[in-house]
Amino acid sequence: MRYQFLNMNETYAGEIRKWAYEGEYAIYSYANSESLFDVANWQNIYAVLNEDDDLVGEVTFYNNTSDGLENSFETGDMFYGQGMRPDLIGKGYGPELILQALQFGIDKYDYRRECIFLDVLSFNVRAIKAYEKCGFRFDRRHSKEYDGVQYDFVRMYYKNSKKTKGTVPFFFEYNNNIGDSII
Repeated sequence: MRYQFLNMNETYAGEIRKWAYEGEYAIYSYANSESLFDVANWQNIYAVLNEDDDLVGEVTFYNNTSDGLENSFETGDMFYGQGMRPDLIGKGYGPELILQALQFGIDKYDYRRECIFLDVLSFNVRAIKAYEKCGFRFDRRHSKEYDGVQYDFVRMYYKNSKKTKGTVPFFFEYNNNIGDSII
């Protein structure tokens, strides 16, 4: 299946806002997502449509060290995030969407740094497995607090085949022998 990555807009954001996940995955629900509904962020958030033009997901590319720059990936690493429509979760669509989204982001931003990173909640084994199928590897574990609750995350990295300049990130040599899976 080929996916389309279109600029986020009010219609897509409104539909995504209705997506709700059950149980421990409820943290991924979009009802209270401020960044998705901030028009200033839409330059880096994309609606994902399938071949039938159905909205099936959203992807985000962001720079966690841009210091107010307009998403200059020359000064910071690319981080990737995504969400999939709840009724499509667990049906095997994830890896194909991830790979197409990564290629889209690399091409769109002409990203040439060593790696693309993501953070995933440590309990989300199905997402971790999907990312591993796509070539993501374990970097480290860390914690963040949201709304007064501490969450454990796994940081993963993907080697960018378009890399032309830069140095190997400090963690890569150290963690190179960790093995294929963190699960």
